[in-house]
Amino acid sequence: MSIWKLELMETLHEIADEESQEPWDNGGIQVDVGTLEINRILVALEVTTEVIQEANELAVDYIVVHHPLIFQPLSEIDANEVVGHLVVELIQSGIGVYASHTAFDKVKGGNNDYMAELLDLVMTRPLLSMENEYLGVRGQLKESLTLDALCGNLGKALAMDIHDFRIVGSLDKTIRNLGIIVGSGGSYVRDAIYNGCDVLITGDVKYHDAQLAKEAGISVVDAGHYGTEKSFVENMTEKLKEKISVKAEIIPSKLMINPFTKL
Repeated sequence: MSIWKLELMETLHEIADEESQEPWDNGGIQVDVGTLEINRILVALEVTTEVIQEANELAVDYIVVHHPLIFQPLSEIDANEVVGHLVVELIQSGIGVYASHTAFDKVKGGNNDYMAELLDLVMTRPLLSMENEYLGVRGQLKESLTLDALCGNLGKALAMDIHDFRIVGSLDKTIRNLGIIVGSGGSYVRDAIYNGCDVLITGDVKYHDAQLAKEAGISVVDAGHYGTEKSFVENMTEKLKEKISVKAEIIPSKLMINPFTKL
């Protein structure tokens, strides 16, 4: 069985339209090796040397990732540079790459909505809405919880050790209204405050954003960039299987590619 590349691109656009991505983003086709028929697709958070090795072992034709391999225009492909090396490896392996980044974060059922579903939130709506663009999600827990209990539930939902979380606020604080921005969302603390959130769940929170949250009395759970976005693999795999599993094999990556380790 196989799917034509054009049909795969159309399917990916149906899942998350590339046109909706942020202006600074570079989602879409990252590497095109000219393959027209695709039999096996690997879904991963991003392209690394280990992911390419996994793809080769599985004999896949295409990798669908969340984080773009190429953000800025390249003036040359240099195998001595990290991105250039990965591009060369992909071309030599005959593997194409497509990235669905901020478009997938925004889309209904995308990364932010998926986390809201994992936490069983109700009355969900965008955290930030402007000019028909939507960022993040906010909603309510069915029952109030302490911040400590919420962190426990979040750890289970994300299959993470809660000791990896960075927390702003008292663990005894009662939580009901949540804001969620997956990935790097510390700069949206003000939006969470404005929308009456008791807590913002995100990653990559900077010192001054944490201080702002503390002074304003809003809690923050920094579950890390990797922690809040690794569910992309499961989520995108489900969406692709629903649409094209009769035409191509969809394989979720099994790698843990978090670059951080604990002492």
